[in-house]
Amino acid sequence: MTSRRQAALASWLVPAAVALVVFAGHVRSPNVTIADSQRTIPLAESMVHGSLDLRWAVVLPAQEGTHGLYRATGDEGPVYSSYPLGPGLLAVPVVAGIDLLAKAGVGRSARDRLQHGSWALERLVASIVVALTAAVLYLVSLVVLTGSLRRRRLVATAVALTFAFGTGAWSTASRALWQHGPSMLLLSLALLVAVRSRSDPRLVALLGLPVAAAYVTRPTNLIPLLAFSVWVAVCHRRQALGYLLGLAAIAVPFMLVNLHSYGAVLSPYYRPGGQGRNAQVVEALVGNLVSPARGLFVFSPVLFLGVAGAVRAVRRHRFDGVDVVVWTSVVLHWVVISTTAPDWWGGHSFGPRLFTDMIPFLVYSALPVLQPAPATDATVRRSWPRPVAISAVTVLLVVSMAVHFQGATMRSTWCWNDEPVDVDEQPSRVWSLSPPQALAGYASLAGGASFASESVEGGSVMAGCPGPSGAPRPQDPASGVDP
Repeated sequence: MTSRRQAALASWLVPAAVALVVFAGHVRSPNVTIADSQRTIPLAESMVHGSLDLRWAVVLPAQEGTHGLYRATGDEGPVYSSYPLGPGLLAVPVVAGIDLLAKAGVGRSARDRLQHGSWALERLVASIVVALTAAVLYLVSLVVLTGSLRRRRLVATAVALTFAFGTGAWSTASRALWQHGPSMLLLSLALLVAVRSRSDPRLVALLGLPVAAAYVTRPTNLIPLLAFSVWVAVCHRRQALGYLLGLAAIAVPFMLVNLHSYGAVLSPYYRPGGQGRNAQVVEALVGNLVSPARGLFVFSPVLFLGVAGAVRAVRRHRFDGVDVVVWTSVVLHWVVISTTAPDWWGGHSFGPRLFTDMIPFLVYSALPVLQPAPATDATVRRSWPRPVAISAVTVLLVVSMAVHFQGATMRSTWCWNDEPVDVDEQPSRVWSLSPPQALAGYASLAGGASFASESVEGGSVMAGCPGPSGAPRPQDPASGVDP
């Protein structure tokens, strides 16, 4: 095999190996935190059969109730998911593959599996999505980093694994098929196109596809969509037509489906004010960063490197248009989730769930910290000694991984939302230190619980948490009716 072929093979094998390691670690992590995501797999199964109607699923034991459903034409009409279609679309290949295998006599169909709840399929698909996101961030890092190819591969692998095991990618995005995992994958693909366009501007024409798909997956991604659009209009006018065509290729079918299902170009979930308003804006702004139960930098202190990377890029005069898009998106996302969500703490979740979508952008922003500084760079003289810097980064990484290990494996981290009182009824608990949610799993072990009792395999961890009345919760919660 020639050296060129070996290099080409390695360029695929390394990200594939990263994805495989991440998938194996995530799919075997026992916690499953199903809530609003419970309609996603049934939606994908309906799509496989050419429909969006979920009436067949509502009669399944684990899908009973009206939570997350929308009926536009009376009691006998079609029933649709009230949540975005994007996660269901990404699940279609997996669900279709399972159904094809079932027809060939291998295993059970998706509908048969859903008789016992969606948790197993959700965790499977969500783990695949996060594994693919880690591989994409490996490629992003490989493009951005400088130095020898060997060093770039090593650092890019470390970056991808840090994302996968040191952030909410592990404790939130792969624990159920929330909107956040697919959102991160699509934003990472947009980021990959953007950084590669630095050397080949023609690629900007492809950017509209992942950016529009990210919006279809989660409405808060309107922010990066607008930020990327301004960047294209200002810096890449020649590619603007291709970019707009990419947007239209996703947006037109999206609006047509909405007109058919919801009678409007946007479903109620996407409409301005549809999620309400938060009156405690200052508390939310601070809490989303440093709350002991929802603080981004409390649960993932390694993401401090994203801030440090932005500072270093500015000091080295390398903060370009892509960086402006990234940080505009991060800051405005922070403001939006702090002002428009009445339950800014994200309801029952582990850590800063509503901030999860921005993790790939913060990981990208950390890359300048990992770059070797030119010997002539005046900022080197003001930098920390190398051993101190390496030690600090190691501590941040270890703490982050230790926190998210709990969220992926210990049920006490999720039960914290209910015990001793429901956090939705007493939101001030997000500031509680007895114990803080970030240490709830370890506090349980210190109190005499065994890791075996904490690591419950076989469904939503909510099934192992007492409800407000002391009775066990159902596996897939079902309450409330969407208008």
